[in-house]
Amino acid sequence: MKSVSQFGDQVALTMSLLCAVHCFATPILVSTLPAFQALSCENSESIHFWMMLGVVPSSAISLLMGCRKHKEQTFLIIGFLGLSILIFASIWGHELFGCCYEKYITLLGSSIISFAHINNYFLCRHSNCKNHNSQIKTFV
Repeated sequence: MKSVSQFGDQVALTMSLLCAVHCFATPILVSTLPAFQALSCENSESIHFWMMLGVVPSSAISLLMGCRKHKEQTFLIIGFLGLSILIFASIWGHELFGCCYEKYITLLGSSIISFAHINNYFLCRHSNCKNHNSQIKTFV
């Protein structure tokens, strides 16, 4: 049975992927289908808010629970760095860097969070194994 932390890692990874898809698919949809104008960069602040409302708590809870389980703080710190970048991009990215670069910063934060969750997931699985070595194995 999956632990809450492993389930949280999977939810957070899915939400990060949806965020990345939103950032890069929206310009294509807007240019090919004018009906998707509501999703354009200028109108996407509410979408960013709702995505952040899902990504930040699920990521924070999952990473904290995983760290408590496997006692490895490296990926907790990396995950919170990614969350900080994502929050920064969501709040100030558009004003400071414009629509295009905001997406790149968001993708950077999302990638860092995904990296932390993948490693958190494998560390949790590794700590569930009764015959594991004393070395910590990570995905990357």
